[in-house]
Amino acid sequence: MEYMKNSVFPIMLRYNETGYNTEKIFLEWIQQGLKLFYDKNKISNKKKLVFIVDDATFHSTENIIKACSEMDIELITLPGGTTSVLQPLDVVIINPSRIT
Repeated sequence: MEYMKNSVFPIMLRYNETGYNTEKIFLEWIQQGLKLFYDKNKISNKKKLVFIVDDATFHSTENIIKACSEMDIELITLPGGTTSVLQPLDVVIINPSRIT
């Protein structure tokens, strides 16, 4: 995994030919990138780490849920159709339909 040594959060450089994320890429990021962040910041046993993801199908596969569970991370999947409420920048500023 490539990452910037001085970065607060590791930067992984991976891609899929289609340009979309996949379970394999996401699982690798959890097992390497998120774990590195988790270990580096010495998360206390008293605090629970919560990982919030959208409803993309690969976010909640058995492998992803298991990987998060093994790190004692609570995985929360946001319901579909909530982007306009929870991510207003995606709707107003980064709106893909405005790109021509």
